Amino acid sequence: MISRQYSIRMLPTEILENIFSMLDLEDLHQAVLVCRKWRQVGENPRLWKRNGFGHLEILVESDLEFLDTRRLQHIEELILDAEAQLGRSDIKLLIKSVEKLDRLKYLDIPRSNLSSFKPARLAKIVSKLVALDISNCCLTNKQVEAILKVLSENSKMENLHISDNDLSTVQPEVLAIAANNLLGLEMNRCRLTSEQGQAIFNRMGHETKLVSLKVVENIIDLSPVNPDVLARALNKLEMADGWLWILTNHQTRAIFKQMAQHSKLRGLRICTNLSAVKPTVLALAISKLEKVHVDYCQLTADQGEAILNQISEGTKLTE
Repeated sequence: MISRQYSIRMLPTEILENIFSMLDLEDLHQAVLVCRKWRQVGENPRLWKRNGFGHLEILVESDLEFLDTRRLQHIEELILDAEAQLGRSDIKLLIKSVEKLDRLKYLDIPRSNLSSFKPARLAKIVSKLVALDISNCCLTNKQVEAILKVLSENSKMENLHISDNDLSTVQPEVLAIAANNLLGLEMNRCRLTSEQGQAIFNRMGHETKLVSLKVVENIIDLSPVNPDVLARALNKLEMADGWLWILTNHQTRAIFKQMAQHSKLRGLRICTNLSAVKPTVLALAISKLEKVHVDYCQLTADQGEAILNQISEGTKLTE
């Protein structure tokens, strides 16, 4: 009769993997403690990914130790908790670990001081990701220039949150190409220049992948942009948040006329003078939205009445 010890030691790896693939997370944790061979087989990252280990959230600095374990080498999403407080050495360890995670797609590390890393190093990490949140990360001018250059050339990136970093030194055309290669972009309080904003919308009016754009608390003079180009650009989006954009009366009329006729917009926040827009056009355009915020827009009494009448007849508005 074959002994229990002998059978465990000699069980083929392929059979062990098949058995382990049917275990739930708790049983898999127990299995890898049985013996060295079982641990070697059981640490296969494919097994852990099946049990929900495609995602890791860093809550405290001690969680960083898990990033070097074999079982986590296939994770696709890494999130740094909003309350986590990592020191400089912890951030270095985090970035070093991220570089080894070949299958990582989503990286969420806001409020991490990344200023000490070489621009090319960060750009290389960015180039392999699908979604990235590096808001308020103390990025240097050279770092943001390198990151946006990569995104303007060849990148898998779909969604970028880069708020609270100074982007003012990025060449307008480079930023415009990078922005319009994305699906979602959030760059609030980024010290954008009017030239950068104009370049983004001029390109967007002709060609874009953008679905959602948020650029708030950043004064951008868009008045030089052709009204029809700007109207076409904004109405290609599904969500637009443009607090503090400077627009002309001609531009606002063109935007809302286009919106009333045909638009993909579902949500809009805008803070500019809309008093020149025809009340019926403004009301019809707003009624087609799901969410709208028209703060400090100097609406006339006729516009307000038209909006209320349109809402009473039916609207998609929820907010």
